[in-house]
Amino acid sequence: MIADNAHKILDTVAEICLQVGRDPRGVTVLAAVKTVEPHRILELVGTGIDTIGENRVQEFVDKYPFVEGKFRQHFIGSLQTNKVKYLVGKVDLIHSVDRAELLREIAARSQKQGVTTDILLEVNAGCEPNKSGVFPQELPDLAQAAIETQNVRVRGLMCVLPIDAPERLYADMQRLHADFNAAYDAPVLSMGMSNDYRTALKYGATLVRIGRGLFGDRAR
Repeated sequence: MIADNAHKILDTVAEICLQVGRDPRGVTVLAAVKTVEPHRILELVGTGIDTIGENRVQEFVDKYPFVEGKFRQHFIGSLQTNKVKYLVGKVDLIHSVDRAELLREIAARSQKQGVTTDILLEVNAGCEPNKSGVFPQELPDLAQAAIETQNVRVRGLMCVLPIDAPERLYADMQRLHADFNAAYDAPVLSMGMSNDYRTALKYGATLVRIGRGLFGDRAR
């Protein structure tokens, strides 16, 4: 079932990309594996989906021995500074960098390990007060801090749009990312989940995060 879902989603991604004149090879489908057991994650091997993303650090730590070397691993959830040490050197990309304090901790841990950590800057595109991410007008300051920080590399932007967000917000994120990419050579736009990835793809998303569409409703 999971493999079937993966093939259907990849087919949908390809169809939408062709409709809007994009190359589907430029899109990464990430499997959001919050609460998903390792044996179910491993059902994705060979499907064409080779990137997974965790929301919780403890789940990442627990599952890492089972999935290491089988997938590219991203961290996509809100991140506390005291948990950074469990991720640096193991994840390929941290999506949720939304403040200078977190940026500095990732840099310090990366320097200690002699690595450079790829990150995305998280944007609160809907300016929702209870959500993480910088407001669009705050992005330049965080971007400048990131560019000036050693041992981190900014690869693009990430956002979680409001439920039932109007398409203008997707268009706003597309324009924001286009300007950001032009300034910083940061081509990744992580935008869209199971409920809205089709719309996100129409507006330039290069990475979509699919959980329920692959694994069904998640356990609590």
